[in-house]
Amino acid sequence: MKIGKVVVPPKGQLLPLPFPKTPGSAPPPAAATGAGAAKPAAATPPGPQRPPLPGNMLLVISHPETGLKTFSALTIATQRPRRFLRPQVAYDLEKERVEIRVLPTAPSHLPPEGVRVTASFAKPLPLTSRSELEGIVAAPRYEARMFAEVPRGDRHVTLYLQVDGYPRAFVYHVPCGADVQNVPEVTDVLAVRVTAPAAGTPWKTPIEAIPANVQVDAPVGTFQNGTDFLEVGIDRDRDRDFHAEPTIRLYSDRQVVNRVKDFLPGGGVMLETSVSDFSVQLPTTGIQNLRGSVLARVFAGDQTAWSLPVDVIFDGAPPRIQKLVLDPAGTVAIGTNLNVSVLASDDELSGVGMVEAGFDVERKGTFAKAPPPVPATYHEDVGMWQVPLPTAVLKSGTWTLLVRATDKVGNVGEFKELKVRVVTPEEAAKIQAAMTNRVTGIILYGGQGAAEVEVTLTSDKGVALPSVTTGEQGNFVLNKVPVGKYSLKARGIIKNTIRQATQEITVVPPPANVDPLRILLK
Repeated sequence: MKIGKVVVPPKGQLLPLPFPKTPGSAPPPAAATGAGAAKPAAATPPGPQRPPLPGNMLLVISHPETGLKTFSALTIATQRPRRFLRPQVAYDLEKERVEIRVLPTAPSHLPPEGVRVTASFAKPLPLTSRSELEGIVAAPRYEARMFAEVPRGDRHVTLYLQVDGYPRAFVYHVPCGADVQNVPEVTDVLAVRVTAPAAGTPWKTPIEAIPANVQVDAPVGTFQNGTDFLEVGIDRDRDRDFHAEPTIRLYSDRQVVNRVKDFLPGGGVMLETSVSDFSVQLPTTGIQNLRGSVLARVFAGDQTAWSLPVDVIFDGAPPRIQKLVLDPAGTVAIGTNLNVSVLASDDELSGVGMVEAGFDVERKGTFAKAPPPVPATYHEDVGMWQVPLPTAVLKSGTWTLLVRATDKVGNVGEFKELKVRVVTPEEAAKIQAAMTNRVTGIILYGGQGAAEVEVTLTSDKGVALPSVTTGEQGNFVLNKVPVGKYSLKARGIIKNTIRQATQEITVVPPPANVDPLRILLK
């Protein structure tokens, strides 16, 4: 704000700076507060919000004749709530509730509109608890009363009071096992917590910085000597310490944002201040493809406290397709879905977020717009992605199957290709009829392998295949069995009695195997 020419009075007399009136200026604040104070004039609609001040303010006085400049720093200090409020906390055993009363240290310490106080608890209250957890300390009563029903017990609850957005301005450990009239404020806790990002959050690299939120609780009187500090950074090797790793240091226990709300004609400056926990940007330059931890520590006097680490992931590498399984294998009839199972890996980084499959119908080595690729579904029970791929739009011939994975931060992997023969339903029937597989098993009687037992397969069309006889241990093998459905019959003489059994089986096309059979004679 440029003022213009002023005449400095002699002998150290005070000079109110004649700030020019700006659009949206508010009237000067009332000189008195309380029930008898004059009502302020109606406020002019506010102008655009000014940017936050990067630090303190600076007054520069320039002499027009000599060109000499005089600099004076205007230090801005935020009032801590205990300077103007004095809460009283109690526990009523009969009513089973925490009672809160908030008074000013002096009514003149409060702004005309009063201050808003909000209570909260470290752990959520029971859903059935009644409570009133917000109040305003303002004229004419200058008192806020709140309460919360908390069941009695041999324990304590942690109560936080927030004042005009100032988080955890007062902290209390309230015992719930007896009547307590004046619960003492907790003023000696040193703790730091990382509340964001959430554990396991992945980030796509390269990235210059990531956001983090940090809460600090510090003993009364700390962060006032310029040597206490909070340090936050990425623990890149996850050893729960900072060794030559980039960090940021903050020399307060709360984040304070000051804005010039208005310049008043009488030389006053109206500031707008907000206080919160820290929201910072942590440097991540050079981090690539690793798991790290967001970590914070606070130094206050001769005490040090560390936060719990919050693991995060930095991922710049695409996922890989490790294995493809097709059903049917190699050859599929037009109009029949090709069932594709995919094993994909992101090497313990952000994780595979999507798998797509499709045919290269344009023969360009990439997915076509029509038909588009089909997304697969992950099946945790088998640890694979699976998708039924339609073939109705294809013609007979050899086509390239394309499969691609994308990880959870958007890194796209390379295509995995596999040749698939597509045939008409008539051709598929002929191919399947020519396919054979191997059938194996064991014939048992009384828990023991039965030797010299005849084993015969008869197809669902009534065609019987040549029989085989079990060996000494009851095992049998039928080679080159055409694919299809069969009735297996086992028949033998044991202890001068004919014993037999029947079982329906299906001979699947190779390369799948027919599960070994276990037949019990009766």
